[in-house]
Amino acid sequence: MTELEKEYTELKNKVQIEILKLCKVEKENFLLDQTHLILVGKYQLQVFKNFYFLKKMNRCLTLYKEGKTISEINEIVDVELKSDRVKLANYEKSIEDAKKYEKKYALLNNNDLLRIEEMFMNLCFDYHPMIKIHMSQTELQIWNILEFSYRSNNLSSLQGFYNESQLTKAIYNEKTAVEDIKYYKNILYDAKKRYNSLLETYPQNIKSFLHDDIEVAKLIAKHRNDAYRLKDDIKKYKPEYDSIFADTIIN
Repeated sequence: MTELEKEYTELKNKVQIEILKLCKVEKENFLLDQTHLILVGKYQLQVFKNFYFLKKMNRCLTLYKEGKTISEINEIVDVELKSDRVKLANYEKSIEDAKKYEKKYALLNNNDLLRIEEMFMNLCFDYHPMIKIHMSQTELQIWNILEFSYRSNNLSSLQGFYNESQLTKAIYNEKTAVEDIKYYKNILYDAKKRYNSLLETYPQNIKSFLHDDIEVAKLIAKHRNDAYRLKDDIKKYKPEYDSIFADTIIN
């Protein structure tokens, strides 16, 4: 082994360890987020729904008072509130997805979870995009599916990748070794920085809170109060809104 290959190999080993640590905390964050959605998501969703309806009512009434026709109002609101509707639908779907993940997770035992971690470690060391530098777009897409299988504890999917990988391993190439070493040095720094950053932000910053029934109950109460407050605001405008738009479909 040449000195260049030795330097490459030692650096690659360090990168493998840091990337695996990063993947693990990213998975933990995914699972924490799912827990958060399951515990308080439906209460927060009601806040979002009430806020959207209030925003829509106010906008429709404002446009009507400006002399816009019902047809014009429909067109304007459809465009202006499209992103709000998409966010609302995505959040609602994320709650349903979290429930599905929870059901699948409940079927796994400790041996299954250990197997998932073992398989992913081996796959990560060989195929992670930050380790396998020269990766095609197709391989990157395959990796993204593989990594999501790991985060969501999809044992059967991960087993399929492990048994018959469609990816090629990262190998030493003397022609690109100097550039690869430079790349690995940068990646090593970036991975450590991102790892430390993730430990200080959501959902890591609510990790202990999610296991505290009292704190969860407080947050649920807050979301309920916010929903009721918005509902009271809706009641102020609803009679006027219904008198104008009752028989009209407003997006």
